[in-house]
Amino acid sequence: MNIILDKKFSHKMCLNFSNLSKDKNILHTDKKLGSYSQFQKPIVQGVQVVKFLFENPKIGEIVNKSEIISIIFKNPIFINEKIYFIIKKQKKSFLLIGKNSFQKKIII
Repeated sequence: MNIILDKKFSHKMCLNFSNLSKDKNILHTDKKLGSYSQFQKPIVQGVQVVKFLFENPKIGEIVNKSEIISIIFKNPIFINEKIYFIIKKQKKSFLLIGKNSFQKKIII
């Protein structure tokens, strides 16, 4: 496995992104979410994850050469969860996979 970067998205980062994007969904901001939702804690905005990745020089280089980009959110990324991003080269394409220790979270 070739980890190219890792990231934790903090609650403050999600609040700032909510203000910037005008996405006021409480799934991303309410720390007491576990008391009334299927999620134990707030989840990171998918667009915030994609923005972070596409702005990264290592990944941006690959994205800029791509003709087609598919993004699959397999599982939620929780606030303060460490996500490892790896690249897998295939015949004519690349897979960028974001995962925690045991579960795929996003595939690009």
